[in-house]
Amino acid sequence: MNTLANKIIVMSFIVACSFTSTNTLAEERFIEQDAEGFCTSLRLVEKIPLTQRIREWRAVLQEQHTALAERIEKLKFSALDTIITVVMPGGLLYAAVKSNNQLERRQDLTLLSEDIEQLSGDLHTLESTPGNLRIAALQE
Repeated sequence: MNTLANKIIVMSFIVACSFTSTNTLAEERFIEQDAEGFCTSLRLVEKIPLTQRIREWRAVLQEQHTALAERIEKLKFSALDTIITVVMPGGLLYAAVKSNNQLERRQDLTLLSEDIEQLSGDLHTLESTPGNLRIAALQE
């Protein structure tokens, strides 16, 4: 087959794909121009499905928070741990590792609590805002 024919086929495919993707993006986005002529294109996000998704995610995080809090409670240094630390060779190493694990879990619990608070604040903001609301969505 001729290279010119290949180029024409490839170019027509690229043009067709760009029209298709541009049309799809145009349907999902709202383009706005401010007084200075700066254009923004925000993806339209429905408020009700978004609040439902935030509620679901917050519930999952709260379950993880409860499980992690129980795990931290089990990791507390007990009388048996004290005996192991004093009696066994390498007991200080055991105590250091156990203490470090508990500290890491407490940090994870703090981060999880912050995420839950952030989601609760976002949910409150979405629910208390009447009417239409434009939301910028970050796709990762």
